[in-house]
Amino acid sequence: VANQLYKFNVRDQSATVMGAEINSLLGFNLTADDSRRGGPMVSSAAKGTANVRALTPWVDKLIRDHSVTSLLATTSSWDFDIFALDDVTGTQTLIILFIHLVQVFDLDLQLNLSLPNLVRFLTKLQSGYRKVPYHGYLHACDSLHATAYFLSQPRLRQIVNAFDTYVLLLAAAMHDHDHRGLNNQYYVNSSDELAILYNDTAVLEMHHLASSWSILSVDSHNPLVGFSQEQFLDARTTITQAVLGSEPRRHFEHVTYFKTRVAANAFDVPELSDTRLLLTTTLYAADICSPAKTWKYASVWA
Repeated sequence: VANQLYKFNVRDQSATVMGAEINSLLGFNLTADDSRRGGPMVSSAAKGTANVRALTPWVDKLIRDHSVTSLLATTSSWDFDIFALDDVTGTQTLIILFIHLVQVFDLDLQLNLSLPNLVRFLTKLQSGYRKVPYHGYLHACDSLHATAYFLSQPRLRQIVNAFDTYVLLLAAAMHDHDHRGLNNQYYVNSSDELAILYNDTAVLEMHHLASSWSILSVDSHNPLVGFSQEQFLDARTTITQAVLGSEPRRHFEHVTYFKTRVAANAFDVPELSDTRLLLTTTLYAADICSPAKTWKYASVWA
């Protein structure tokens, strides 16, 4: 991943032009094949790398400014500058970063993805993040980057496959959707309608999942559309567990159980439950990682 070559077509000098290009790609005249079905775990050898990339030439049009490509070339760094990326991409940051990571991990070659659906989903998702002091779309982008950073580490690559990677990246993008800037206890103490709806249990995390999934439930916005029913349910279970696992009050519970499974060598040949535990822990670590960044970035989040 650290040596990944980035193949974006960079010509224009305007982020405004880039935004217009993205908007034009969200209509009906998409050049990517949006009708592929069948098992998503398709090897690049079987399909042909050139042919797969040729199906999605419009992805390259997402990036038009040279500074964007220069920044994306540093995503393998722990101290990737998400603020600088946002400065040059504006309202498209989540889309551009996610599509970039899809190509870094070769997910568009290994999985039967509907990239037009993915872009529609991410566009709608980012617009649903509110302008709150911390838990806005930029925090989702930062958590997405940290999730990808952790997933790129050699030990995790031995355990986590392409399907797991894609699903956890989706969970990272979704994990704070429509956050309203207050904590769970506030909603419980005030008998807020969200607390009543979710029975005082993981109120915000339940809402992030429900609001995100309502976008995904629209066929044209479903980034899992090419997957089998079994894989769709698998993805839903993993995303649900990972996002619910980001509830802060469960911190010590997760850490203790994770350490227990590590001590038992459970990740040498992990069962599905252990893989999901690893994915949940990965997203939680990404969610709270800002204090571990260098002061230049940590101080901004603080």
